Amino acid sequence: ITARLIKSLLPAISDNSITVCKFFAIAIANICKLSTDKQIEIIIEHLHYLYFTKYDDHSRTTVSLATLELAKIAPEKFKQFGEKLIPLALIGYEDEIEDAKNNFKEIFVEMAISNNAKLYLNEFY
Repeated sequence: ITARLIKSLLPAISDNSITVCKFFAIAIANICKLSTDKQIEIIIEHLHYLYFTKYDDHSRTTVSLATLELAKIAPEKFKQFGEKLIPLALIGYEDEIEDAKNNFKEIFVEMAISNNAKLYLNEFY
């Protein structure tokens, strides 16, 4: 069932409305909790395709939203696939688009920095 849901939701994540994209990203992140590793890899490949191949403002913002929702809703899966997601977040951390950049910064702060370092984060920025 999750495979069918993922197949139907992945194309919808590229909707023209950023609000619609956010809701589909939330749905995909919730499905990831129940998905197999192979299904999550398909999602990650799609996010990489949107960010690195399409390279338009909307796609990059959508990828940042989807990645952020995955980090918030399914953090155990995010950590499991961190080798593919953290580099994306680090690249997005320097994105030109402010919305995408802020989303990726939030991912980086939440997932890549230890709790002790968060105490001093305001001193760095």
